[in-house]
Amino acid sequence: MTTLLHLEPHSAPVTHVTSRIIFTIAVFAVIGLAIWGMRRAWLGKAKKFSHIPAPDTAVPVGSVSVTGAFDARFAGSTVSGQWLNRITVHALGTPRGVIASVHSDGIFIEDDGDFSLWLPKSDLTAVRAGRGIAGDVVEPEGMVILTWTLGDQSVDTGLRVNRNSDHEEFLKAASELVNGVSA
Repeated sequence: MTTLLHLEPHSAPVTHVTSRIIFTIAVFAVIGLAIWGMRRAWLGKAKKFSHIPAPDTAVPVGSVSVTGAFDARFAGSTVSGQWLNRITVHALGTPRGVIASVHSDGIFIEDDGDFSLWLPKSDLTAVRAGRGIAGDVVEPEGMVILTWTLGDQSVDTGLRVNRNSDHEEFLKAASELVNGVSA
């Protein structure tokens, strides 16, 4: 019986270093290709929207704030009616934390960095509560969707106001600004 034990293998086969290196290189190549493809698609979208002019970034002199400043999440901007077609120019497609306020002649959105957006009353066409925009989906009626024009493009911008009571107040003030009536 002892003679048969020495014929059986005592350990698993040794891993070949060459095959591991080839596998690792292949994995990094696939990841690199995916990143390259995403970058190429993003730049292609930016080229597609290159005709869109830069939006206003400052509140006009003499504008009066109707509401206080609300902490919110800027979900991004899309082509109106196409909630997954994110606009990739002028930082309009980049989600971020912002402060939003309604003024007598428009809506002002800014972050604590280099992003600010002024939506004049004359460009605003609709305000509604919706479920989401640009892949950012929340509970029903949990996001304020602002529809406005930028150049010849109709744009939807999503704002998620942080507190429920602030959401209602912001939605009411924005609706009154656009429609002249309460939401």
